[in-house]
Amino acid sequence: MIGDEPDAALNPPTNGFQLVSPDITIPKGEEHTYCWYFKTPNTEEVDVTKWSSFMQAGSHHLIMYLTSGPTSGHDVGTFSEAGCGGGFSDVWTYSSQEADKVIELQLPTDDGAGKPLAQKIPAGQYGYIQLHYNNKGDSAITAHATVNADGLATGTAYTSTAAFVTYVQGFKIPTTADAAHPYTVTNICPVPANRQFWLMSSHTHKQGVETKVVDNTSSQMVFDSVDWEHPMTKVWNTGFQTYPTGFTGTCNYVNTTGHEIVEGQSASTNEMCMTPGYMFPATKPALCVAFGDAGGQGQLLSQ
Repeated sequence: MIGDEPDAALNPPTNGFQLVSPDITIPKGEEHTYCWYFKTPNTEEVDVTKWSSFMQAGSHHLIMYLTSGPTSGHDVGTFSEAGCGGGFSDVWTYSSQEADKVIELQLPTDDGAGKPLAQKIPAGQYGYIQLHYNNKGDSAITAHATVNADGLATGTAYTSTAAFVTYVQGFKIPTTADAAHPYTVTNICPVPANRQFWLMSSHTHKQGVETKVVDNTSSQMVFDSVDWEHPMTKVWNTGFQTYPTGFTGTCNYVNTTGHEIVEGQSASTNEMCMTPGYMFPATKPALCVAFGDAGGQGQLLSQ
């Protein structure tokens, strides 16, 4: 375990590790996004087969990213609201958007050839957890988050899985975007050959009114979600999803702020259009980025 004392809501795993962020106080009526920087306490590789998390009330979401080393300007164990997260070289690894309950993400136990899926986490892995808090109450709240990584027994044969994340950079939502004429951002993404997907979801901030994923080969809708706070998460435990010619992720927005909203990391002032998922076989993640006011054709920056 690393961080504060174990969370009573979530016991540390027998084979794996636990991350517990320090308590942070959010004044009434305020909205903040912090990053907590960590180094995992495992002294040997952990092949993660299940993620679990618990966020206290007042939390909106957590996103755990892994990094190639210490993050410049941020010491392990510290919080920061400046430059908080989401860099292209950072690996989206786990997320949750439900507070005050234990959330579990069990990876598929059979890849179709009899082996479980797992994510390799090296010993002493660096990373950070992005935590978005929105205190709508009448008094200050004190909150933290806990993430568990449950690993396979040592020596278990498995198929490696990794994140596939889409991102649209540089879009702007005009003040004319309303319910009758929402602003649409797209990312038409190629997919590395012979990959299967076992999970897909979406991520926007509060101006997002609908997110969709369409299979480019069949033109079939994979999912259509209209709740930005709790977007649909499509999970395949068998009969995994494939995209022979890629897929298209779409985000629709309504802007009631009276000013233009630009793409960026701040959950309170910016917007994002992301489609996070997991593919296999894959030993490293892939990032598909589209650029421009309304997105368009995405480019695979890593695979």
